[in-house]
Amino acid sequence: MYLIWRKLRDDYKDEEIMSYLWLAIFGFMLGGRMIFGVLNWRLWQNWWDWLLFWDKPGINYIGAYFGWLWVSFWVAKSYGWKVLPLLEDTSKILLILFGFYMIDEVLQGGGAGKRAYLVIWLTAYGLVLWVEKKYRSFWWYKSGRKGFVWLAANIWVWTAIAIASKQYAFLVLGLISLAGLVMLGEK
Repeated sequence: MYLIWRKLRDDYKDEEIMSYLWLAIFGFMLGGRMIFGVLNWRLWQNWWDWLLFWDKPGINYIGAYFGWLWVSFWVAKSYGWKVLPLLEDTSKILLILFGFYMIDEVLQGGGAGKRAYLVIWLTAYGLVLWVEKKYRSFWWYKSGRKGFVWLAANIWVWTAIAIASKQYAFLVLGLISLAGLVMLGEK
């Protein structure tokens, strides 16, 4: 929360940032938990187990991502913030959070699939670090507007997940991000 607050404090009010952060954490945990529960139906015995994430492990990263994304869109609309700059400013820290979760799963014996996802997320983090410093100097990206880093990371992550999981429906999300990047780059 501190890292995101430090990144956003110059552009937004402290109270709004803190509200966003608590809601983003809630959306992240709720989205990840609900999708995990639906995909692993009957894993938990009662409805409380769905909410007790500290006692009953399990999170779906894609659901967590979409929970965070939904909250980010909703809060941006509520406070009059621009969505793409918000997503770009928080994407690096979100990748750090995902990395900690995935490292924990790999250390607990997550298997080859979990290691592949960890490599995807770590590579996405490296891509974000590199692109964050360079994208305004790309000759073909004339607008220089914020949102490029988040969209570029999405293209990489969704394409890599589609290839690693052999579930090519995720390529659609990568293509949507690519279309957004092209539209953002136009003047």
